[in-house]
Amino acid sequence: MTQEWIGHHPTLTQDEILHMLEHDMEMAARDWSRAEGISHRFKHMRDHILATEMKLAEKKGFSKVGEQEREAKASGFYMNWINESSQAVETVEYYKHRYWTMKSRLDIFLNQQADERARV
Repeated sequence: MTQEWIGHHPTLTQDEILHMLEHDMEMAARDWSRAEGISHRFKHMRDHILATEMKLAEKKGFSKVGEQEREAKASGFYMNWINESSQAVETVEYYKHRYWTMKSRLDIFLNQQADERARV
């Protein structure tokens, strides 16, 4: 895969390719970190909304915690946050995969360079 990628950039020097691979990996790591932060905030808000909805359910007359939780989870507002949280988790997985792909490309490239130096 790395050879194919390098084949699309035949005019680049080894240093330029190394710089591009390192930059791609750094960008993927940054994106992954940002996605993790967003996902964490969504989870925090989802938990906060669940607690608020449970309090509202208690005011409606649901006295048992299980009843309050069922009622709270049935609310449309809470369901929207569940969907948003799920999408945030999927985004994290995408960027995590992208990071490891970039890291793999960089490792392959560095190993190829080491092999070439060892042959010389």
